[in-house]
Amino acid sequence: MVAPLYNGMDVPLKKPEEAHSGLWFDRFFNRYKTDWDLEDTAKAEWIKSMSGTVGNSVKLEDFIKRQCNLVKHLSTYE
Repeated sequence: MVAPLYNGMDVPLKKPEEAHSGLWFDRFFNRYKTDWDLEDTAKAEWIKSMSGTVGNSVKLEDFIKRQCNLVKHLSTYE
């Protein structure tokens, strides 16, 4: 894999399960050839590798509960 921004660094080959997909997409594109050229299907393959479950479901559920409680609390002051 060639990762121009991280030349010489130990870059993971695939996105860790709980990694931020947007940051991974933006910073770790790894479909370059050694001459920094791209295959015709490179971008489509990269996008497919980003699909699937995103985030920690327990943390997301907790966030939703806090948001609902905030809305409920604020609506009492109308």
